[in-house]
Amino acid sequence: MWQGFKAAASPFFPSPLWDGCVNLSLFMSEQRNSPWGRHQEIMAQRGILMDALTPHLSWGEDYALIGFPFHNNVGDSAIWLGARSLLFELSGHDPVYVCKTNGVDFDEAQLRRACPEGPIFLQGGGHFGDLWPSFHALRERLLRCLIGRRIVQLPVSIHFTEAAGAAACARIVATHKHFTLMVRDPASLKWAMANLVCPTTLVPDCAVALGPMTSGATPSGILLLLRGDKEQLSTDTGCLRALQGARHCDWVESSRLGRHWWRATIGSAARFGQRALLASLDAHARSQLARGLDLVSGAKAIVTDRLHGHLVGWMAERPQAVLNNFDGKVHEYVKRWTAKSRGVVLASSPLVAATWVADFR
Repeated sequence: MWQGFKAAASPFFPSPLWDGCVNLSLFMSEQRNSPWGRHQEIMAQRGILMDALTPHLSWGEDYALIGFPFHNNVGDSAIWLGARSLLFELSGHDPVYVCKTNGVDFDEAQLRRACPEGPIFLQGGGHFGDLWPSFHALRERLLRCLIGRRIVQLPVSIHFTEAAGAAACARIVATHKHFTLMVRDPASLKWAMANLVCPTTLVPDCAVALGPMTSGATPSGILLLLRGDKEQLSTDTGCLRALQGARHCDWVESSRLGRHWWRATIGSAARFGQRALLASLDAHARSQLARGLDLVSGAKAIVTDRLHGHLVGWMAERPQAVLNNFDGKVHEYVKRWTAKSRGVVLASSPLVAATWVADFR
């Protein structure tokens, strides 16, 4: 069993690489005796992840990490960095091969040269199924072309709208025979057990591996961190938007210029090899997480329907009302992992959340 987190072993937490934004040793010392006792909860869940991953990666073993999220969703950046910290601690080194979620830069021959025998880990998130098809297509491509290789899917939520796509996925998984699946909510576990022939386990989201969080932001006001994409459950949020002094935003918003700059930076780094590419990908993820953490830490309380809006707020000890998303994955996750935590309220509707805000004030 995993015995504890060795903060000094990972390059993602000590201050030089985090520019003071996510210095884990600082958070641990400040929050170890926090009023809510969140430190113990978070590190216990990190231990569950370490226990689940330990059989799949040995110290010194080469491995690949597929699916860097090159977009502006802070949650996916948190997942990436959490996975990086877990795999680094288990192996003692960085992945020898990485590529992005959309698979445009995936090179099978390069992967086989860089990592001829070690495990291949796939980025976790809410993309197992046909809701967000680009990464699912890459996952199925890997399962088809890498028969016999150990492939480990890091914690995901599962959603299929088309039965044909679900059946095709089940056939591909059954054919591969060396695929291990980790899911992060009970509904996904139930679906996987009924439809897929592969070892499956229920674990927390990789983002919790980042540990307790804080930033230099001074808390003020109420943050309405609400998604505006196809996962949104309710568009009737007028009662929330009408709250005086509440700030409404979605953390996928960013400038087009910034995105172009990162695309050019990552593209240039890739020409110098995997180490340079990995450094640029990690830098992008850190900048995204720092932006999101400042946003969440800068609020006295949060209303969100984003799973990682909830998780970053949970790790930063912000009171919050959590709305569901369209397929129920947010409340499924919260009920399993965080609902008993102080300051977390499940809101069945925007009106319930607005009432909670009024009472909170």
